[in-house]
Amino acid sequence: MKLPGIYKSELTTQDGVHLHVVEQIVLNSSGTVLLVHGLGEHSARYEHVVQVLNRSGLSVVRFDHRGHGVSPGSRGHVPSYEHFLDDVSLVAQKVVDADPYQKITLYGHSMGGGIVANWCLRRFDDSWSENIVGAVLSAPWFRLTKPVPDWKVALLKNLSQVAPALGIPTNIRVQQTCRSEDAIEHFKKDELNHQRVTLRTAIECHKAGNWALENAANCKVPILAIHGSADRITSPEATREFCAAVPNARFVPLYDLIHEPHHDPKWREVVYHVTEWVLKRYQFSYAA
Repeated sequence: MKLPGIYKSELTTQDGVHLHVVEQIVLNSSGTVLLVHGLGEHSARYEHVVQVLNRSGLSVVRFDHRGHGVSPGSRGHVPSYEHFLDDVSLVAQKVVDADPYQKITLYGHSMGGGIVANWCLRRFDDSWSENIVGAVLSAPWFRLTKPVPDWKVALLKNLSQVAPALGIPTNIRVQQTCRSEDAIEHFKKDELNHQRVTLRTAIECHKAGNWALENAANCKVPILAIHGSADRITSPEATREFCAAVPNARFVPLYDLIHEPHHDPKWREVVYHVTEWVLKRYQFSYAA
């Protein structure tokens, strides 16, 4: 078990990528939150969220996806969706190796929310049942708000076979993601952010989102999903659909909020609600 403090390290994946990992450990922690960030950003954008979680007695482990933030790789690229899931498992295992009894809640936003949902469906099994106690999905990428035409999906799929690492612009303006003027200015000035996605990543996330919706009933992890009702990037209705099928899920619509509720003027209210749910998950798991 680690002493309280901030620890920065690199975790090497099976294919040799050095993931940038930051552990923010608190004294007498109730449990650990593993943060999984979205497309085109990096984990340090959640520092204000981490501070709330830390002050509530929760340790936090965050990492930059390959091709994002401080982690190396072509910007916005992943060879396959399985690599995303492998990377989450690798970071979660780091937490368990440090403390075999540590309780973990996964917390993923946007692309990260889709990754967390797919991890819960594809990777969660008895070997994780003593450690993984819940998952928070923030505006998860199951479907985009504006449906992608079938012809375009087919074209992207074919092109991704020829040039998988070809980057294309996401065409998402930062004003579509958050309503906080400070957050918008910080995003624009932060050189670690990018607005690119490769053909392979785009088609892999599209397929994984649909697969998660089709298999949601098999989810064994308790889910809290939050989604801004005015989100114009990822579909709130798809999140509602996912939660309706999951045996133990709670869907919280955030009226009039957009894509990044944690970068909204009302962000504290949202994060406190998430924190309360997480703490209850730990209380329940320890009591059990």
